[in-house]
Formats: sequence, structure tokens, C-alpha cells
Amino acid sequence: MRRAPPPDQATVEAWIAAGLECDAELAQWTQTLPDRWLPLFVYSDQGEPLMTYNRISIALVWNYYRAVRVMLHQLLLSLHGSLAAIKMQSSFTSTFKPPNTQPGDSTPETSIRATIRELTTEVCRGLPFCLSDVDYLGRPTKTVGEWQTRAAQGYGLLWPLWYLLSCGMPTLAQVEQIRTVLYRIGSKHGIKLALVLAREAERIRGEQHTEVRVVNSV
Repeated sequence: MRRAPPPDQATVEAWIAAGLECDAELAQWTQTLPDRWLPLFVYSDQGEPLMTYNRISIALVWNYYRAVRVMLHQLLLSLHGSLAAIKMQSSFTSTFKPPNTQPGDSTPETSIRATIRELTTEVCRGLPFCLSDVDYLGRPTKTVGEWQTRAAQGYGLLWPLWYLLSCGMPTLAQVEQIRTVLYRIGSKHGIKLALVLAREAERIRGEQHTEVRVVNSV
């Protein structure tokens, strides 16, 4: 079986343009929502920044929305990498010209990574509310640690969290937070998939620990 030829520069640029257009439409969606659907930015008693919502079901919709945008931005990041490789190869086959960039210059990839991190942080800041650990105003609830929400709502958290782990750029602390939430879902509601994903989060956390030790030792 013959392999399909790699895409050319014009094709990759067209894919990037289509992805940016799709993301613009997703971003526009948040501008059309009624006030009752908008998140509230609050602080916990310990001063931790949180995001809460009128209902947990609304929070779950926002989580999926952010996870989809994270996946889209990760795809855009990959496409920009492919585009850079194509341009580099084209430079070597003609007259090589080094890229005219300076350290600290803003690039599309820089903006994409910043958006991924921002979306990941927003989901993580909403988890205490999704777990019923805090109320709409960020105050501790009487059911902290018990999580009285339905199993369906717990299941609704699984895939957004998994997308953040696999496509996002969570910090070590965020990986640990997601791992803890997945274990809570699995142990509270008996959802075995949550425990599987929690173990995967544990593996990712271990890899990040290793990377940090290697960087610090250099």
C-alpha cells in the first residue's frame, strides 16, 4: 500500500486557518450566554482563586467546552510544528535563511500554549465547586469530602479531565489535583474507568517528577 504524500505548505496553512476559524466560533459562544450561565470568580477561605456556577450541570458544560478548545489548540500547535518543518526543509533546498526572530518574540505557538494553560487552569479552579466542596460563593459546604452529587455528574467530569491530562499542559500540582478527583469519583461511585484514568494520571505525575529532577541536575 502506497503512503499518502505529506501535505504541502498551502494545505497545512489552510488547516491552521480552518482551526482558527473554528476556535473563533467557540470563543464567540461564550459571548452569547445569559448571565446565569456565566462563571463566577471567587476566593476560598484560604484565598485560593475559584470558579463557581449557578448549577453543577452548567459547570460540566463549561468543562467540556474548555476541553474541546484545549484539544483544538493542541492540534493547532502540532500543525504549526509541521508548518515550521516544511518551511525549514524548503529553506535548505533553496538558499538557507535563518529565522528572523529574537529571544522573547511572540509567536503563534506561544499564544497557543498560553491559551491551553489558561483553559486548564480554569477547569481546575472549578473542581472544588464540581465536587460540592464549596458553594456558589466559594464557602465550604457541610458535605466537604463526601460529594453528594450523582454518579452521572461524576462521570461527566471524566473526559474533560482526561483531555486536560492527555492534550493540555497541566502543572505538577494540577496533575495531582486531577488525580485526586479521579480517585474520588472512582471510589465514591464505583466507576472503574475513573480509577484507570487516575492511575494514568499517577504515571504522568511520575514522569513530570523525573523531568524536573533531570532539569535541576543539569
